[in-house]
Amino acid sequence: MIDYLQLFQDYSVDFKESGKNVGQDFIGLNCPWCDDSSHHGGVPKDGSSRYTCWRCGTHSLNSTLEKILCVKNIESLLEVYTDGNVVAAPKKIITHATEVTVPGGELQWYHRNYLKTRNYDPDELISKYHIKGTTPTSKFGNRIYFPIFYKNEIVSYQGRSIDKHAYLRYLTAKPEEEKIFHKHILFNLDNANEDFIVLVEGVFDAIRLGDGACATFGTSFMREQLLLLKNYKRIFMLYDTEFFAQKKSKSAANDVAHITDSDVYTVDLNTIGDPDNLSADDVKYVMNEFRRKIY
Repeated sequence: MIDYLQLFQDYSVDFKESGKNVGQDFIGLNCPWCDDSSHHGGVPKDGSSRYTCWRCGTHSLNSTLEKILCVKNIESLLEVYTDGNVVAAPKKIITHATEVTVPGGELQWYHRNYLKTRNYDPDELISKYHIKGTTPTSKFGNRIYFPIFYKNEIVSYQGRSIDKHAYLRYLTAKPEEEKIFHKHILFNLDNANEDFIVLVEGVFDAIRLGDGACATFGTSFMREQLLLLKNYKRIFMLYDTEFFAQKKSKSAANDVAHITDSDVYTVDLNTIGDPDNLSADDVKYVMNEFRRKIY
């Protein structure tokens, strides 16, 4: 059976588990086959392999997911999310490309303005994270792309739309474009060189906190990601403040604790806000607290 909930969470897909147009025992999606913005499409909560839209009918599950996730050769991705146990990932790392080509080129004024409005320094991000930008007329849309490094080598990438009306906020490399499946690694791991590590959901959360903070690409863990944590003495789970994210944080902390000998802490910033919303002073304060093990 396919763990659709985990798949949709990891790929930032808009879905609903209940509501006006969501069928009983179904997960509601905006159907990519018709002009739908009210979750008429659905896949079964029991993980069986079918897709139905209450407006336009039944369609191929694989073709539907390829359109929703913007991924080709969906079969290899679905293997990772099969049997309802995402932590129990395939036994060997999935590798595909021999060289990774990150979309985009030099940042344009609108990319820079977007970053500045979010209190980021574009030149600093270019220098440290080698980010690129794609244009509104490109097939990727108006996005900022982050190369994903592992052991100082680009192994994948993820793009974030700067258009608030974009259907998909994040686009990650297709499986055949990655050297290593991105959910087998952590973003910014090469810059986590102290005896502690801070785990956050997304790329922007990680770059906000800087060195020592790594993104898990969503609220779930895969076994390969857990194994990367074994050498850290202290692990801090710093997910977003919303209820669902905090619930997943506690569940992930249990998974981490079972596979490492580390001290694992879940942290709710509460009134301070989500990691991406922290000010420079807040970042300095929070990271210093982690170093002092106050939490």
